[in-house]
Amino acid sequence: MMNNSSPGKKARPWIIAAIVAGLVVSGFFGFGAMKSLIRMQATRLEPGTTDPEGIRGWMTVPYIAHVYGLEPEEIYRLAGLPPPQKGDDAKSLQKLNKEHFSGRRAELLEKVKEAVRQGLETKRRPQPDLVPKDGAP
Repeated sequence: MMNNSSPGKKARPWIIAAIVAGLVVSGFFGFGAMKSLIRMQATRLEPGTTDPEGIRGWMTVPYIAHVYGLEPEEIYRLAGLPPPQKGDDAKSLQKLNKEHFSGRRAELLEKVKEAVRQGLETKRRPQPDLVPKDGAP
């Protein structure tokens, strides 16, 4: 006689539990990713911005340089950072702060904001060799 109970029927509750657990985990991480995306879009800077107060810790130096029309090396220099090493351009300000300022809260963020202010001021200032000496246009 054949037994009606097959191995597939015994495994079914485990399969359903695994699918439900996968959906819960996916929903949890998906919700977190969506929150991060919304927050990033709310704090995104448009190129040509001139107010450095919009700079956030998740931003990278190259991103900030692009937005403000500055060179990344100039921001590193003005913020008191050593020249970037391989991989530094991909690190957020928070990560660079931990590496170079022993994690003192937001110290690098403030230094980068000041560096951007200085860089923008230098950019706005007329270059001495471009100004005619006799005042003629």
